[in-house]
Amino acid sequence: MATESQQITQMIASRYGTANYGNLQVLKWQYYDYVRMTPSTGIVSQKLNFFSIPQGSLDPNSQVAKTLEETNLDRNGQFTYDYVITGIRTHLYVLPKARQNTVGTVSSSTTLTVGGVSGGGTGTGSLGTAGGTMNFLEQLSGRGNLVVNFGQKRYFEINQPFKKCPIGAGVTVKSYGGGTPVVAGVQSNYWYSQSADTRDRYLVTPPLFVERDSIIDASISFVDTDYSSTNYTLPNLNSVSGSFAFVNVGLCFDGFAIVPTQ
Repeated sequence: MATESQQITQMIASRYGTANYGNLQVLKWQYYDYVRMTPSTGIVSQKLNFFSIPQGSLDPNSQVAKTLEETNLDRNGQFTYDYVITGIRTHLYVLPKARQNTVGTVSSSTTLTVGGVSGGGTGTGSLGTAGGTMNFLEQLSGRGNLVVNFGQKRYFEINQPFKKCPIGAGVTVKSYGGGTPVVAGVQSNYWYSQSADTRDRYLVTPPLFVERDSIIDASISFVDTDYSSTNYTLPNLNSVSGSFAFVNVGLCFDGFAIVPTQ
């Protein structure tokens, strides 16, 4: 069985011919794109589109211009380089406090990452409470369908992508505590995170070659029969309506970029 490097070499040979090897170099690369999960309503969009909006353009949900932190896409719906995809990751996470929702003083809450009093209360924070944000994200991770098309051809259909294509990086939380008891002597806290184990990422075998001018159509859709504003609305963090947490969703393609030599 050919190694990954041999497979990539064979792809280059089939596309460009061996005479062009000296004009090309292969670089380990990752294309990534992040979108805000919800607009100002806090309702999760039934379809989240990726790799369609380049740097400098507005995220339709956040209405904030994308920077290199959100995407390294330079062209509308197209890769900058010919690209070989070897792995797929998704990333579902709560944004840092400094970039959080200002409604209900969420961005300045001192208890944003712990469980608050059941039923809310300004400033308590409720990411970890029963029925809170973390519990919501755990339930969401068991839903959704990732579909990826290049050109007019479909290459990937992955059910429950947040579980099957985890980020495979970051901190693994072994235990979690803190917060205010809901009832005397009873602690209620939840913490959601995707697998940080690199062995769990979704490997593309054999690797997939994508030409730079191919149109990318990638999305995560929630087509459940129970889709409704009630079931797909982020919970408020306190008693103020609209004080839900800002959550980002990312789609990352690991692989190798084929670029001209200097």
